[in-house]
Amino acid sequence: MTSPCDPAADVYAQRWGMLVELEAAASAVEGNDSRVLFDVPITWAEIQTAEGKKSRGSFIISARLARSHKLKFRGLLPRGGESASSWLCLRTHDLKWFAHALIVQAGILEDGHQLTLDDEEKATDKTQNSIHVVFDIEGTRTAAPDIVEYVPKSLSYSCMHMALSDVNPPARADGLPPAPLLARDIVLGRLPLECQEERQDLSAWHLNSSQEQAVCRALARHFQLLHGPPGTGKTRTAAVLMTLFAQRNLGARCAILFGAPTNRAVDCALLYTNQLCESYFAERLRARVEQDGDAECAICLDANPDVVTACGHVFHRTCLARCLQQSSQCPLCRQILKQPRGGLRMLRIYGADAERQDFPVPTRVDHPNVQTFKVQVIPENMRRFSWHWRCHAAAGEEPSEEAVACRRAYDRLRACAPKSSDFEERRSEYYAALSKARAAEIRQADVIFSTCVSARRNALLEALLQKSAPEIRQVVMDEAGQAPEPEALCLLTLARYAQHAVLFGDHKQLRPILRSKVAEQAGMGISLFERLATRCRNDDSDICSPVSLLAEQYRMHPSISRFPRRHFYGGRVKDHPSVKDRIRCVLHHGGSEARFLVWTGHSGGEELQRLRTIGSGGVGSRANNEEATRAVSLAARLARQVGESAVAVLSYYNSQVAKISEMLRRESLRGIHVGSIATAQGSEWDYVILSTVRSEKGGRLGLLSDPHTMNVAITRARHGLVVLCEQAALEGCPNWSALLQHARSEGLITKEDPEVRAAAPLRRPLTDEEALDQEQEKLAAMLQKILSAPRQESTSKSCSSSRSRSPLRGSSSGRSSSKPSMNTVVFQGLDRACGA
Repeated sequence: MTSPCDPAADVYAQRWGMLVELEAAASAVEGNDSRVLFDVPITWAEIQTAEGKKSRGSFIISARLARSHKLKFRGLLPRGGESASSWLCLRTHDLKWFAHALIVQAGILEDGHQLTLDDEEKATDKTQNSIHVVFDIEGTRTAAPDIVEYVPKSLSYSCMHMALSDVNPPARADGLPPAPLLARDIVLGRLPLECQEERQDLSAWHLNSSQEQAVCRALARHFQLLHGPPGTGKTRTAAVLMTLFAQRNLGARCAILFGAPTNRAVDCALLYTNQLCESYFAERLRARVEQDGDAECAICLDANPDVVTACGHVFHRTCLARCLQQSSQCPLCRQILKQPRGGLRMLRIYGADAERQDFPVPTRVDHPNVQTFKVQVIPENMRRFSWHWRCHAAAGEEPSEEAVACRRAYDRLRACAPKSSDFEERRSEYYAALSKARAAEIRQADVIFSTCVSARRNALLEALLQKSAPEIRQVVMDEAGQAPEPEALCLLTLARYAQHAVLFGDHKQLRPILRSKVAEQAGMGISLFERLATRCRNDDSDICSPVSLLAEQYRMHPSISRFPRRHFYGGRVKDHPSVKDRIRCVLHHGGSEARFLVWTGHSGGEELQRLRTIGSGGVGSRANNEEATRAVSLAARLARQVGESAVAVLSYYNSQVAKISEMLRRESLRGIHVGSIATAQGSEWDYVILSTVRSEKGGRLGLLSDPHTMNVAITRARHGLVVLCEQAALEGCPNWSALLQHARSEGLITKEDPEVRAAAPLRRPLTDEEALDQEQEKLAAMLQKILSAPRQESTSKSCSSSRSRSPLRGSSSGRSSSKPSMNTVVFQGLDRACGA
């Protein structure tokens, strides 16, 4: 065994590798996804390793059997080591346990040759081939097992092992240290303290002071944590930061990688970033045309350009598209442009299962899990961003030549019968065209969006290894507080040439959700974001701190935000003035509005679930029928006033969620959201009803006692929050006791049904901008009246000499415009009013 080239990285990778194995094993047991093979002939051999003697076994299973029983043997993944494979449980013919084994190799056997499962599309006949499986057990063999239980490891855990192997690569043959990797320096604490800020004018982005400071620091430093409490605009700040990074990347063949633990968070960030960029570049085009009334396409010299590039030049889209077919550079400044639509190009990477569902390949040997799961359906509005849809010339997007060729190859493959003589040739042509289309789409991307695990897709790794592929210079991760550290590394280690890494998250909200209590207690329940953030001082004035706090919230009315701001964030988060001018609340208590209420009493008894059922939670989940009835009644009354989509009912327990969902279905109220706290982070509704379920005094509260979950639960509402609980059951928890004390001091605890009234429209105070617009409208009306009055002859002659031009083209130097500027109108009007 070779000695590690970096002892610290070796210890780090080994420690986290063991925790990943614990979590993977717990996940496999809970998933109940094993299959048992009987009468399996096993071939044995003894091997000597640095750790000692091992017994190596192997067996062969037909591909047809593997397909029919939905088995997928996964052997050694690239750079993943043996820990990236699946497990076997071996028993003798009398069902006695013999040993646990680790799969170290698996592949397709064809004509005496073996192909890896990743290359199985190269096999000519999927149904007649066999799969050769090789495994190791510790020690020597003492019996002859012939029963094999296959226990698959989820791909996500294999990807985590691959990421850990990148942090701790094997020693190089030349004895040199491993290549620099920003992710390695981050996790091992080797980055020096940085105090610089990149000050620039960000007024066009309308950021508040804390957001602007966070962006300036992230632009200037190699690594930065952006702490975003609920409603403080993490997604918007991330979108602005990525746009600024992308503009900095102009002229270089590089891209930004954005990731998050969940598909929902990634899709939300992509749509927001795309909308922000479209608005920003449309405003740049409008300002350019207004500034230069002669704005013309720099290629055809005609008026009315409709595209502004990221480098700031205006063209007709069709003209730019023709130029980019010859060269990928801007015709004026020669900087690299990714696409003819102007602005930035976003690309969304989905998992392989979603791709195979949208574009299935005939006769491919796919082995999805036995346990029922729902493959993500790509929404219609996301297809134009999706990697696999773009590779197949998605509608609504200008396809590349490679995408058109891939679509044609796929259509030919689908039209070909699997048993025809030219089927294999058609399939080979399709895979070759798909590989080229994938590389082309990656090459044209400014920002690549993916979940942490999907970023480790082999297809993406291969595309990024192409000579023409862009370098990943910046990595931005959202919801970083929810990802276990090895999962965050899946994203960070993919960017081998990264210069900047920025993590957005809130370690006061949800932590990583794990299945293994041992792994959680050993440290896997602490995210990389939390580990690094808690080591720093909570001092906003410290310019060298790697943590920037977004300190202004835009979501909750002050009555709702007051407690979480003080209790969880020490009063460091403030309310933006706009939240005070919200519409009138429909909830009332004691004759006045009640935006926050604790509705207590009459909770009935808890029901403890003792059997695992699909959709209703596992063993130990709880429900409270009486509390569910009250929640449904209040939700129905709120929905009649504000609409079903504005109301949500949340609970800590899946069993209660299932009960409330069924009650609402019976009432035909399917538009009201019902869900668990674990799925609510990042979401918000006008009115939220929180069902705590527990009613027994003195019992252990379990999940309810977690402050991170509580923080999420009470910060989802914009206008009104009602907490259903039994005071005596929650008083024993310090966090709930503090909330109840706050509600008690404000007179917000009631045993009566909250009153729901129709909301009268509220005329809120005008903002400074709105007041200015109103004054300008009044001034414009006054000036219009002045201008309609009889003019002096000199003025008339002056005005009549103006040459008419197109409103879009405006005026340029030496030529006047028919549309005077606001300043010209104001001064002319004032001159006439004064009798000039």
